[in-house]
Amino acid sequence: MAMNLKDVGSILLEGNKTAFKANASRRAGSMFNERVGNMIAPRLPMMARMYKDEPWFKFVLANAVAGAIIKFGSTNEKLVMLADAGVNAANDDFLGSFDFEGLINDVVDGIDVSGLTKTSDTVREATASGLRKASDIVDVAQAKEA
Repeated sequence: MAMNLKDVGSILLEGNKTAFKANASRRAGSMFNERVGNMIAPRLPMMARMYKDEPWFKFVLANAVAGAIIKFGSTNEKLVMLADAGVNAANDDFLGSFDFEGLINDVVDGIDVSGLTKTSDTVREATASGLRKASDIVDVAQAKEA
């Protein structure tokens, strides 16, 4: 059955609303992290200040600030939302700073795996079987809750 234009429009609208919220949160989190970083950096030791713009440092700082807000400012809803957005933004930047494809290629480069083909098939089958069993357990548990 083909979708009509109204259904397609509805799906696109919902997708765009979700994307808008996610991106607005990410941008607010980045601005919050930048502002907090600029406030804290001058108070850091000289050696730590030189890492201020590194993604891993921003990630650590965003989590430290969020932890402090959870501990001392959890009644301020705006602050909690900004801390959450800041952690998400810093997390995205940190993960984006890794060249995962390059890391994986470096790890496997030069390792002969030709003898592992049969073993890999067995492992895949066992993993798939385990995942199916776990899925069945979850389905049964959800059916009992309903």
